[in-house]
Amino acid sequence: MNKQNFVEAVLLAARERGLRVEPNRNGQQQICFNEKSKKSLHVRHLEDLHPAILDPDLSVTEVNALIQKVAPGRPCTHRGMREIVETIRRRR
Repeated sequence: MNKQNFVEAVLLAARERGLRVEPNRNGQQQICFNEKSKKSLHVRHLEDLHPAILDPDLSVTEVNALIQKVAPGRPCTHRGMREIVETIRRRR
């Protein structure tokens, strides 16, 4: 799966899970994981996670560390992003 396909798959899976996906103030699509605190991941974060986050041998801790590395200070995004990645892995 190339980077663009990965980003498209993540955004689609987020929408299917009922998460809000919308352009941010810079025009980049972003996934809002927490409405209250406005924590989100945008397309560049997703691109930076590719392809490492697709490794099926990564532990929960390792996936969380990847997300923390590209998007520090957004722990409320970890669970939702892990679930989205699992959905994408199953579809492959």
